[in-house]
Amino acid sequence: MTLSEAQWNNVLAFWAKHIENDPTKHGHEVLIRLFLESKAAQNLFDKFRHLGSEAEMRSCADLQKHGNTVFTALGKTLKLKGHHDADLRPMAESHSHKHKIPVENFTLICSIIDKYLHESFSDYTGDTRESLKSALGGVCHSLEKLYKEV
Repeated sequence: MTLSEAQWNNVLAFWAKHIENDPTKHGHEVLIRLFLESKAAQNLFDKFRHLGSEAEMRSCADLQKHGNTVFTALGKTLKLKGHHDADLRPMAESHSHKHKIPVENFTLICSIIDKYLHESFSDYTGDTRESLKSALGGVCHSLEKLYKEV
């Protein structure tokens, strides 16, 4: 689904209000949830494989740093309002070839992002939720396409 300008503005307003001021906190929480839900996803990261408990994940500075990287990059991608293929191509190349991250993991993390936002913010409902889910779906669709090209 292509988002309207109003829907993109709604997504970006939500992101600015809730996420931009602390991408480390939110990205870290999403990665913890990802790893708790999928040990296979955790095992794709050499530097996080050893984290055996939620407490270890919460105290891991490198996991916090990676959460910041993920959510900062996602924020930049959302600001492109769907015109993100050129910006996602280098990430698709590195995640496909160097890091060996299956493309399906992006769908999984986007699902976890949606659940986390729904549980964390009372205004992540209705049009805001549907618009952001569509935006995340668009990113995943683009990555699937780019993985085939790279």
